[in-house]
Parts: sequence; C-alpha cells; structure tokens
Amino acid sequence: MSDDRPPIPDPMKREVRQRCGFGCVICGHPIYEYEHMDDYAVVKRHGVANITLLCDGHHRLKTGVSYRSIELELLTQIRTT
Repeated sequence: MSDDRPPIPDPMKREVRQRCGFGCVICGHPIYEYEHMDDYAVVKRHGVANITLLCDGHHRLKTGVSYRSIELELLTQIRTT
C-alpha cells in the first residue's frame, strides 16, 4: 500500500466483510485482503461498492490481471446470496 493512501475506514471494512460473507469472494477462505476492484491509483478513493475480499492467492491472480472487475463483482454477488 502506498504511504500516501489513507487507510480504509473501519466502518467501511465492516460493511465489506459482511457483504462478502467474511471470506474470499471466490473460495471463501477466512484469511483475506481488501481489494479495490477498480484500482485505487485510478479512482483515488475508497468506496464500499468498489472493495471486495480476496485470499492471498486470488489477490495475486487479480493483480496479475487474471480477473476483470466485472467477474469479481459477479462472484461477490454469488457468494453473498
């Protein structure tokens, strides 16, 4: 994380965790990282709808451009329904 990027506020983190089912939206692993679906460097803000939870492995795949934002959004919806 960049030193000039503000931290994600705790209430926002809570909402993201609840929406994502308290685990990686792809595999459900309970150890996760917060991931901006649209890159923070581009949007320059935190937003609940733009943040999802990914385990380390899926986070590395996503940042390696293996997943597109739309796919993550659909997976988030599937995990939370």
